[in-house]
Amino acid sequence: MNSLIRAHRVVETLLVRAGIDPDKACELARMFDYALPEEVVDRLYEYLGKPSKCPHGKDIPSPSS
Repeated sequence: MNSLIRAHRVVETLLVRAGIDPDKACELARMFDYALPEEVVDRLYEYLGKPSKCPHGKDIPSPSS
């Protein structure tokens, strides 16, 4: 479950940084966060500078590895 929460919050962060409203980013992330391989989520997390919080201020769980 932590990996799904992590994927959602990482994708949400990416979308907000691309200029999408935080609430809309949450909706959009929900459409495909479950389908992303953990490797992709890890790379996005690195690309974003390892954010600790999502745009809504919730913690982004640490990578499982």
